[in-house]
Amino acid sequence: MVKEIEFRPLDVEAVKARLEASAIPWSIRHLAECSSTQDLAEEAALGGHGPGLVVSTDFQRTGRGRRGGTWTARPGSSLLVSILLQPPPALLPLTPLLAGIAVVQGIESSCGLRAELEWPNDVMAGGRKLAGILVQRPPGPTAVVGIGVNVRAAPSGLEDGARATCLNSELGRTVAREPLLAGILEAIAGGLQQAALSGPAWVRRAWLARTSMMGRRLAFEDGTTERVGTAQDLLEDGALVVRLDDGSPLRLVAGAVRHVRTDLPQS
Repeated sequence: MVKEIEFRPLDVEAVKARLEASAIPWSIRHLAECSSTQDLAEEAALGGHGPGLVVSTDFQRTGRGRRGGTWTARPGSSLLVSILLQPPPALLPLTPLLAGIAVVQGIESSCGLRAELEWPNDVMAGGRKLAGILVQRPPGPTAVVGIGVNVRAAPSGLEDGARATCLNSELGRTVAREPLLAGILEAIAGGLQQAALSGPAWVRRAWLARTSMMGRRLAFEDGTTERVGTAQDLLEDGALVVRLDDGSPLRLVAGAVRHVRTDLPQS
């Protein structure tokens, strides 16, 4: 069992000291408490703030996930940030995939844990949810990327009874949030640069390299209907291809699917 340490606010200067020069001019605004980093970042985007703004907090009163799901965590127990990005237009729809790639890379580079991606927006460790990603698109070219990583404890209020874990539990030691945030920001900058050079094909390859979903059975809610199939492929536009049990292929778009379960027994 990991010994619980006294809560410390995020040290912004320690994060900045770990960041190398990149094409993204990072600007970190940290609040001890707020309603939602996502709301504050979206307000900044609508107000004309450019890419690179990072809004972080030690505690969110009204944190949320996809489709309004709640994300409630004890103060200081999670890395909670929202980031303004302006990918090239061709990559803008792939921002959720790029963010997921950066989160798993940042976790691995900062603390050595190799996490996995689960479509459309979850980061997993040992079959449990370790982090979630929420991308919103206000008017204009900016994407607001919300990231919540469970560091000291798993949050409450996860939708659909999802099981959760945290970095401290997975590693058996205490993990600091500062190198974790710096690692994720560095990975975002590097990933955007690589994707801009190589295009959507690179995003697809990088995402598939960090998932074990392909070939696994899954259940998903398509509107009001639950369906079952086997994950087959990820397309360059970010859609997931599922082969239904009757043999027919189906293309899933993240916004049209409420939840995906991958804990089904194999046929």
